[in-house]
Amino acid sequence: MNAHTPGPWAVHEQCAYVVPTAHVKRPIGGSSNRTRDLAEYAQEICALQWPDRHRQKAEVKANARLIAAAPELLAALQAIADIEDQMVGYDWVEIGEAREIANAAIAKVTGEPS
Repeated sequence: MNAHTPGPWAVHEQCAYVVPTAHVKRPIGGSSNRTRDLAEYAQEICALQWPDRHRQKAEVKANARLIAAAPELLAALQAIADIEDQMVGYDWVEIGEAREIANAAIAKVTGEPS
């Protein structure tokens, strides 16, 4: 099940878009030339509704952070599920690694340092 755009993702620094992390400084938009478009413009994963009378800027940013954290959240859940399958031996190193992945994903969602 890897039909989604590979992570990591980030919130574009100028717009309410979620883009691959490597694209945060690229312009939003595109050209009629597909090769140029893929090389020079941010590839939008998700465009969020701009702040308006229904959504405050803080809510839009929080939603964008949550969406941008999706690949890390998926990885954390997969790591936790893998560990649970192996709990017979209680590998504390793997549990610690899963906790680190989960904490990093939580920090990305909340916007707070991990």
